[in-house]
Amino acid sequence: MAATPSISLTVVGTVLTIGANAGSGAEAGGALIVKGGLAGTPNVAGGALTLVGGAGDGTGAGGAVAVTGGASGSGATGAGGAASVTGGAAASVDNVGGVASLVGGAGAGTGNGAAARVTGGLGGATSGVGGAVVLTGGAGGTSAGVGGAVTATGGAATAAATAGGAITLAGGLSTTSAAGGAINLTGGGVGTTGVGGLVAIAGGVGGTTSGAGGATSLTGGAGGSAGTGAGGAASLVGGGSGTGATGNGGAANVTGGAALSTAGTGGAVVVAGGLGTTTGAGGAISITTGAGGTSGLSGALTLATGLGGTTSASGIITIATGAPTAGAGAASGAITIQSAAGATGTTGTAGGASGAVILRSQAGGTSGTSTGGAGGALTVSTGAGGAVVTSTGTGGAGGALAITAGAGGGTNAVTGGAGGSIALTAGVGGVGSTTGGAAGAITLTAGAAGAGSAGAGGNINLVPGAAVSTAMPGEVLVNSVSGLCSANWQQYLAAAVPVSGTSYTFFIADRAYRVKAASCINSSTATVPTVDVIKDTGTTAPGGGTSTLTGVMTFDTTANTRVVGTVGTVANSTLAAGDRLSTKWAGTVGSITGAMVSVLLEPC
Repeated sequence: MAATPSISLTVVGTVLTIGANAGSGAEAGGALIVKGGLAGTPNVAGGALTLVGGAGDGTGAGGAVAVTGGASGSGATGAGGAASVTGGAAASVDNVGGVASLVGGAGAGTGNGAAARVTGGLGGATSGVGGAVVLTGGAGGTSAGVGGAVTATGGAATAAATAGGAITLAGGLSTTSAAGGAINLTGGGVGTTGVGGLVAIAGGVGGTTSGAGGATSLTGGAGGSAGTGAGGAASLVGGGSGTGATGNGGAANVTGGAALSTAGTGGAVVVAGGLGTTTGAGGAISITTGAGGTSGLSGALTLATGLGGTTSASGIITIATGAPTAGAGAASGAITIQSAAGATGTTGTAGGASGAVILRSQAGGTSGTSTGGAGGALTVSTGAGGAVVTSTGTGGAGGALAITAGAGGGTNAVTGGAGGSIALTAGVGGVGSTTGGAAGAITLTAGAAGAGSAGAGGNINLVPGAAVSTAMPGEVLVNSVSGLCSANWQQYLAAAVPVSGTSYTFFIADRAYRVKAASCINSSTATVPTVDVIKDTGTTAPGGGTSTLTGVMTFDTTANTRVVGTVGTVANSTLAAGDRLSTKWAGTVGSITGAMVSVLLEPC
């Protein structure tokens, strides 16, 4: 049986020692219990138990109070004795349990208050893990009691203009290459349908007059001071949904503080990549929406300013690359706005289309009886060329503006895909009860020359697409019809009758053209000769060249009836600069009158 403890009281000066007998054999050492006295009558408090270190004298320190569990035996697995400080349990119906407090001693004068420390025990000498420190609120009652809170609060300042005490949570220091101790803040788990416990980190409230609210910083740890270790990442991640059918992932919100004053500005939200050094790039900023499920859309990305006031515009959105440092003339960074490529189709399915890129302003606001607001302007403008400080340099060229439609697909295709079209369409005029609004104009204006002795204005160049082999090249159209100029042969006088078998030059090309169409007409019906339109090159005599038509045109027997010829191949109908067109007459010309031959030309 257990040894019967005997109480010994030893008084040495002001020292009182109370001990219990040691165990004998395999018995445990005798327990020592110090209790306050039991209340003797109803409604009277039990006796208190106080452990107080002795007071110091002069400059002597006060005596310490230690509550220490007993050391284990020297064998392999004996655990050290626990040391517990527990508030008394309430045995009444509705009363509160006793508080257990660890409070550092108060300082005197300018002396600091003593810290209150809770430290886990030291790990074993070989590989034992250090003892954990656990702060746990008490469990709620079995029916509806809420679990006890755990609160860590820095000490309040009592003097004027003195800061409150800080609270620091720091993971333990590791050695060599092991990771430092983690710090985890996790809201409490719940039952079947309850919401997980909130984790809130909020800066303190500012002073009542003009004190700023306390800042909240989330900063990854710095890499080693002399090594090559990367800085620690800082992540803000919404919680994962449950594994059921429709649970949504948790949102991650970064919101600037709202202004509650009369005319205060809302708090800014700043996302800035880290600064690079020497040749290192600055830290990237990536904003990526979540991937969709098997057939779900990926998450939308919206960049939107806040609503404007009643009479003020909404905020501006600026997307700008960083300016390079002055000195070496480095270029600023490019801006790319692009959609992703469409997905590759399987053997029997079409490939996916790439997403559209839309730059669009919105409609103007409506008005009751006044004037409606104008639609938002859309300006695409390149930068001006750089100026030169000295008189010997050359100014930089203005930035080019290229609007290029995508090329048609063609690899291994029987028929290549069409190249993407480019449409410039002015807005339709508004409908009015009396007068409709004018349609919007389209203006193409080349740049004006800079001031100087002989600066040339910019060109406007309309270049149709080139064809392959004998196919028809692209054309410049006006109102969807090609052909921008014409050349005519005309019989001005009735006596000027053309002679059968002769040819007459009527056009010299001063640039490249292509014959688009040819037609003839006359005002008499006595005779019906034929006429051909011939391309003459070099020193070839009129009519000695190649016909631009597939066959001659025969005048109609009905007066003033237009006859249309058929244009031949691209090679035969294309004129280089210096080539000529002539009419070649045949058949019975007779006394034809009012004869005219017209040729429509397309610059190329």
